[in-house]
Amino acid sequence: YAFFHGDLRISDNIKVVEVLIDCYSKWPQFNLRIGSNFNNVKIQKMIAQFDNISFHLTQNFIEIQSLMQNSQFAIMWSFQMTGSKLKLINSLANSRYVIINEYISSDEKVNNLCLKASTTEELFEILTKYSNANFSFEEMSEIYVVVDNSMVQNRKVKRENERALNKGNKIHFVD
Repeated sequence: YAFFHGDLRISDNIKVVEVLIDCYSKWPQFNLRIGSNFNNVKIQKMIAQFDNISFHLTQNFIEIQSLMQNSQFAIMWSFQMTGSKLKLINSLANSRYVIINEYISSDEKVNNLCLKASTTEELFEILTKYSNANFSFEEMSEIYVVVDNSMVQNRKVKRENERALNKGNKIHFVD
C-alpha cells in the first residue's frame, strides 16, 4: 500500500488527499492508507465507498512510523513550496519508496533518494513499476548516509540558532 499522512485541517493536505482519492478510486488494484491526527468527516465520506482506500486516526509518531514501515510507498505531495524536510527525512528513514513532487524539498541530495511524480500519470507509472519491487540493501544504505548527514546538519543549525537567540541575534532556517 501507499501511505500519505498529514494534518487534514490544512487546506494543502486536504487538496492532496482529494487528488489521491480521485486517483485511487480509478485504480482499485492499488491500496491507499491516509493517516492524520484529525478526523476529517468530509474525507471519511469520500473514501467510504472504496475498499482500497482507508483512513487511520493516528495519535502519535509510533503509529505513523508503523504505517510507514509497513507501506511500499510514502507519498509526499504538496501544491505549494513546503520545506517539509524533516517530514521527508522521517519518510525516507521509515519507508521503502518515497514519492515526491517538485514542491516538497529543494535539497537535491535528499530529493535524489525519492521517486518523483508531479502528475497522476507519473504516480500511476511509479505504482505500477515499484508495487512488487524489493527494496535493496544498497538503496537503504545510501538513504541512511544522506538522512544521517541531514540530521547532523539540522542539529548544527539548531545549536547555532540557540546560541544566536541567547545572544539576541537572528536565527537561521533549514528548509
